[in-house]
Amino acid sequence: MTRTSLLLDNKRRSKSFVRWLRSSATRSPGSKRTHPIPPSRHPRILSIPRRPERKRRSERSAVLIDILGEDFGGVVVCDYYSANKKFIHDNKILVQYCWAHLIRDIKFLTTLSYKAIQRWAKALLTILRKLFELWKTRYLRHPGRYQRTIEKWRKAFLQKVRKPPNHNEAWSIKDRFKGSNEKGYFLFLGREGVPPTNNGTEQAIRFVVIDRRVTQGTRSHAGMRFCERAWTVVATSARHKRSVYQFLLDAVNATYTGTTYPKLIPAKV
Repeated sequence: MTRTSLLLDNKRRSKSFVRWLRSSATRSPGSKRTHPIPPSRHPRILSIPRRPERKRRSERSAVLIDILGEDFGGVVVCDYYSANKKFIHDNKILVQYCWAHLIRDIKFLTTLSYKAIQRWAKALLTILRKLFELWKTRYLRHPGRYQRTIEKWRKAFLQKVRKPPNHNEAWSIKDRFKGSNEKGYFLFLGREGVPPTNNGTEQAIRFVVIDRRVTQGTRSHAGMRFCERAWTVVATSARHKRSVYQFLLDAVNATYTGTTYPKLIPAKV
C-alpha cells in the first residue's frame, strides 16, 4: 500500500469513528432511540449540537432562578452570556451588562487588518474613554452640566455603534444595542450604586477558579456540595473581614457540643 492510499484510508477510518461516536454511543434499555455520549467526555472530538445547547441554556438560566428566585427585584450585573439574557428576559429584571467584556471585544476589532473596522473601533473607544472619565469625576461636577455632557457622549456612542462597517464582528457589536437593549448598558449612569462592570464578582470567585484548575475539582455529589459550602464560607468571610479558621472552629465546636451554630453573615452588614 502506498503512502497516499494509507493516509486516505486512515482519514476514512477517523471520519467513520467520529460518526460512530456522535450517533451510536449508547442505547437506553428497552428503547430504540440512540443517546449520544455527552460532549464533555470527548471535548476534542464531538461538537456541541444546537438542540442540546439550547437545553443547556435553559438549564443554566434555571440555576439562576433557583439562586435568585423568580421574584428577584434587584439589579443583575453580568456579561452578555446567553443564559443570563434568557433569565433577564423571562423574568423582566433590570440588568447592567458588563462594559469590560464589551470594551475587550471592541479592542479586538482594532487588531483586524481592515482599516474601516479599525477606525470604527478606535472611534468607539475614544468616546467611551471620555464618557467614563466624566462618570468617574461626577461628584466634582455641577449636576446639571454633568447630565447634559454625559447624555451627549451617550448619544454619540449610540450613533456611532449603530453605523458599523460591513463586517460580522462589527455587526455583532451593533446588535447588542438594538431597541431597548441599550438600557442594559447605560443603567449605571442613572442609578447610584450600580457598577458598570462585574469585575468585583469575578475577583471574588477568582480563588475558586484557581483552586479548580490546580486540583481539577471533584466529580462526586458530596464533593461538589462540600466545595460549594467551603468556597462560600471563604468568600463571605473575606468580604466581611472575618477569620475563616475561627468560623470553621466555631462550627465544629457547635456540632460536637450541640450549641448554636455561628452565623456566616453578621447581623449588622
